[in-house]
Amino acid sequence: MNVNFTQLLSAFSLALDLGENRVLSHAKRTAYISFRLGEKLGLSNLAELYFSGLLHDIGVTKTLSEEHFLINRVKSHCDLGSELVSLLPVPKKTDKIIKFHHENYDGTGPNYLKGSEIPLESQIIYLSDEVDIRINKGKKIYTQIESLKDYVNKNQGKLFNPETVQAFQSLSKQDSFWLDIENDNFQYVTEKISDMSKSYSNIDENELLSIANVFGRIIDSKSRFTSTHSTGLAEIVRNVAIKNNFTNDISLLSTAALLHDIGKIAVPKEILEKPGKLSNDEFKIIKSHVYYTNYILGGIEGFHQINKIASSHHEKLDGSGYAQGLNGEHLTLYDRILGICDIYQALTEERPYRKGDDPYTAIKIIKPMVDRGLLCAEAFDLVKKTVI
Repeated sequence: MNVNFTQLLSAFSLALDLGENRVLSHAKRTAYISFRLGEKLGLSNLAELYFSGLLHDIGVTKTLSEEHFLINRVKSHCDLGSELVSLLPVPKKTDKIIKFHHENYDGTGPNYLKGSEIPLESQIIYLSDEVDIRINKGKKIYTQIESLKDYVNKNQGKLFNPETVQAFQSLSKQDSFWLDIENDNFQYVTEKISDMSKSYSNIDENELLSIANVFGRIIDSKSRFTSTHSTGLAEIVRNVAIKNNFTNDISLLSTAALLHDIGKIAVPKEILEKPGKLSNDEFKIIKSHVYYTNYILGGIEGFHQINKIASSHHEKLDGSGYAQGLNGEHLTLYDRILGICDIYQALTEERPYRKGDDPYTAIKIIKPMVDRGLLCAEAFDLVKKTVI
């Protein structure tokens, strides 16, 4: 499977931005600024720094909902981010960089590390992150440069390492640096990353599955109602593939299953967990998750088939599904299988407000949708003989 690693992480950083309700491309801009600062400071591990910047908020989606003091929430998000990154096929030091990327230079941060105790890469990402979140994307960037430079200067020796501050002030003199940020133009960095990280240009199926598993965990953690939905769905489609001799495509189907709901990161938690009936507007917001799945996965070269399967799981044979209203002519057998498995998984899951159905009951509920021409009879039979 020919999937570009840097593009994959860039796409998933977009999902993290959506989950954090940040302006899109925050993670990419943080990674860009970090790379440019690392370059100024003469660092040799720039690819590692860039990947750390892309993934610096990987632990945020879950910890945003935690109710405790801000500094503890920050520490929690850094610790969880470090744990999740350690499961990815990224450079070994990336987890440590992310773990300490909110430490204050004067030792007042969540782990109370001070000065040189904090990895320099973590200090660079911290400064880059703080700069980007203060940029108003609704205004021209040249009107904000001086205030951003003043903010960084005032926090020299407090939040930020004086060495990284000096590098930032030097970099700030380049108009192209600011215009790249304003226009989300990261070509300068991505070309250099491509040359530096040949080992990360393309990833194998096992590496892809490990990444998909991590993001499946992040997706499922969005709501306690669906805490094992994506991982459970991946297990079902894997069993369907084995039972029906689709063994060559187990990784393809499993990856699509793990990522099918990645767009739910963009849906507010209060809507996902609303105990009563959704309003029309709320249901439209829920339905938008499929659009965002397609939006996130669609930017990855070599991901077309995975994206198609993942983002078609609410389509119906008669064209009444969403988000694209595809009909049977445009739905492959794998699209149809995942759609049925998704319904089956949802029916059999335990929820706080109901018990999960047993396999026979779930299949009995799905069958009328097949009879009405909404779901594929062939795909239904393949799923049925797997789960019963």
